[in-house]
Amino acid sequence: IEDKVKFMGYVLEQELWDYYASCDVLIHPCWCDFAIIPFEALALGARVICCRPIEFSSDVIESHPLFLADPTIDSLCESIRKALCASKRKDINVLREYSWDKYFSKLEEEIKEYFN
Repeated sequence: IEDKVKFMGYVLEQELWDYYASCDVLIHPCWCDFAIIPFEALALGARVICCRPIEFSSDVIESHPLFLADPTIDSLCESIRKALCASKRKDINVLREYSWDKYFSKLEEEIKEYFN
């Protein structure tokens, strides 16, 4: 598969979004609760695979080509197969709720509510 799969290694920040937009599938096999990379790639139309335990709201999962895999070879392979068969971007508007502005607005609301 060497002629079909490219492990990019480090990519300069100014080139990163071009890679997200042009990739067939972005695989983010990180064990974490949250990461921004999948959201950036989804916003640019990529199909994305993440390993659990990363969490996404059901609206993001249902409206985007996002696949959650267990951190095993079999599960990742199955997710790659599904991702390659899926269409790309669905509803980008759902991602508007996942911006730093929205995040800090919600945080500000909670702080104000706490101190009132």
